[in-house]
Amino acid sequence: MVRENISIVASGDTWLGSGAARPIEAAIMENIRGANKTIEMTMAYSFKAKAFADNIWNALEDAASKGIKVYLIINEFDSQDDFERVNVLIKHIKKRHPNHFKAVSFKSEEGILHAKIIVFDRNIAIISSSNHSDAGYSKNHEMGVLVSKPNIAAKVSDMFRELLRSKNCVEI
Repeated sequence: MVRENISIVASGDTWLGSGAARPIEAAIMENIRGANKTIEMTMAYSFKAKAFADNIWNALEDAASKGIKVYLIINEFDSQDDFERVNVLIKHIKKRHPNHFKAVSFKSEEGILHAKIIVFDRNIAIISSSNHSDAGYSKNHEMGVLVSKPNIAAKVSDMFRELLRSKNCVEI
């Protein structure tokens, strides 16, 4: 896995061309595959039927099939542009892995869920500006950090879990 405590992840040719960051999609895929217990992820926007986003969906389903608990919080899910395709996918994964895959929709009168975080086993967290889309993982110029400090990742996980339990989250 990752050797440094904090590293930069990014997308976009300019930033990746400098060599200062690693591709965010590669970091996400590596850590999904390396997870042992839990994956906690928020999505402001969610898409399917695209190369990079589908790679992540497939990896999340594969993780659930191995007994890893996958939790997703998606902002205002029923208002998403790609709602119909993603809804079919989520229902499919939930049906195949009912004890290992949970997806909820976040809705609040106080604002939207715009955070993009992924926490792996409460040990590693990726916090970035990238939406769950091909543009967010490849062509847009997005940036974030990968934190492999368990005490910080656990705090991010605690915040995720607090939100997951809140009245603003409804099971999909």
